Amino acid sequence: MKSRLLLILALFLLMVDTVLAAGSEAAIILALLIFFGFFVFWIFLVSFFITCLVFWIFMLVDCIVRKDFSSDEEKAVWIIVLILTHTIGAAVYFFIVKNRKNNKSKNKSKNKSKKKSDKKRKR
Repeated sequence: MKSRLLLILALFLLMVDTVLAAGSEAAIILALLIFFGFFVFWIFLVSFFITCLVFWIFMLVDCIVRKDFSSDEEKAVWIIVLILTHTIGAAVYFFIVKNRKNNKSKNKSKNKSKKKSDKKRKR
């Protein structure tokens, strides 16, 4: 990581030195803007990868802790899928398993509340 940053800094200084030798202030400003653009892109890229890593860890932990799989084999398959496919597998797991299970629990609570309201209406 440090070596990459040092390489980027060295390339920037080489670029600035070349521009200074040419003597154009507009070129210096352009070089600074280009360097700033690369810096912002680098920060965005690192934050995106960190977000993906955190999402993957949350989905892996959810899969390991979750007890409402139909069998242990299904759980093992999902763990293998999550480990091998990383962020894409985490997204697939999120939409297929996590949302399905959450929707079922929400529907159960809605059905219970409907039954209670129906009993109150009948009285």
